[in-house]
Amino acid sequence: MSGPADKKLLIVKTGTLRERAAELVDRFGDQEAIFLAATGHDAAMTEVVEVYTGAPIPLPPSSYAGVIVTGAGAMVTDREPWMEQTASWLREAVAQEVPTLGVCFGHQLLSHALGGEVGVNPRGMEAGTVDVAFNDDAADDRLFADLPEHAGFGAHHYQTVLKRPDGAQVLASNDVDAHQALRFGPVAWGVQFHPEFDRSFTQALVDVAAEGIVKAGVDVDAIRAGIEDMPHGPELLRRFIAIVEDRA
Repeated sequence: MSGPADKKLLIVKTGTLRERAAELVDRFGDQEAIFLAATGHDAAMTEVVEVYTGAPIPLPPSSYAGVIVTGAGAMVTDREPWMEQTASWLREAVAQEVPTLGVCFGHQLLSHALGGEVGVNPRGMEAGTVDVAFNDDAADDRLFADLPEHAGFGAHHYQTVLKRPDGAQVLASNDVDAHQALRFGPVAWGVQFHPEFDRSFTQALVDVAAEGIVKAGVDVDAIRAGIEDMPHGPELLRRFIAIVEDRA
């Protein structure tokens, strides 16, 4: 019988870069590789489930040490069957206090799962490096406490959490998105930004997505010029892994 120390980190993979940016996979690996590089977590202690293919998560939440829900090219508002199936599982993970972190689409899917509202951001898309402001509640939060009041992170999204779930607490925001970070429960969080993105990947992503950024009415040259080093992303992810390991 396996014990708590044998439980794996689950990466709920909600999309693949190969669908829209295969050249990025050749350079950086797909989503799970990027997260593992940023977290420093042991691949042998990680399980990846490609839920976007319709594959169900095979075990109940309590079977995992922690959960990371990735970003995706899909939109939560599409309400595809796999999204609703995954949302139901995530509700149980939060209820059972399994450490859970949703990123971008994952953040939105968690919000939807818990009763929030997701839709197109009326303030426009975000791309490149964005400045995120952490509030006083974040200073007392075990995941965000060590971060500065302002920090730069990678971002690339059109939709947002328009209305947070009942009881969810805002921990960070900026001028474009009021819900850059939410706490859904004692050990459940969502971030609209991408802590796994480093400078090189963000530059490459903007190049690949330049046409879409321009169509969204955003100055892609300004986005390129604003990309910078983002050391606090890996810090945040490694802090999450520490929380996972503390509870394992």
